[in-house]
Amino acid sequence: MERYFEDIGEKRKIKAERKYFKFNPEIPLSKEYLSLLTKKDLTDYEMISIPKENHQGFQMGWHVDDCSTHKNSKKHQEKYNFPKYTLYSINPPPVYTAVLYYSTFNQDFRGGEFCFIDEEIKPQKYQGIFFNSQEVHQVKLITQGTRKCILLKFYDKNHRD
Repeated sequence: MERYFEDIGEKRKIKAERKYFKFNPEIPLSKEYLSLLTKKDLTDYEMISIPKENHQGFQMGWHVDDCSTHKNSKKHQEKYNFPKYTLYSINPPPVYTAVLYYSTFNQDFRGGEFCFIDEEIKPQKYQGIFFNSQEVHQVKLITQGTRKCILLKFYDKNHRD
């Protein structure tokens, strides 16, 4: 069984491949349609679709998709030259992630902002965000209402079990 480890450091930031777009909810979600919206050829990726309804009290701290974050002790950092944080995954994580919103910030829900290290997004209905799955991000605490979205993950077909 392969395991994948990667140093994420204090404030890991990779080359941002973010795309923002509006989508038509009447058009079925397909890799072809999303390729048009994101201007990225997604035909060679396996797409997983996960509908989400996040309610009051939900939040997701800083993370990278499909990975656990392990904090290494100072002793291990110094003795073994380990990074401060390490990502761990049994399977290769997705290459890209898209979040398609079906609800609006401050109208259908309060809180729940989607954040990258350098940007905070207040989602709007039928807005989409596409990004490199290895970019650290979080969802702030939802204080009221329900945040509805579809999470799409794009995996490299050649590295899936």
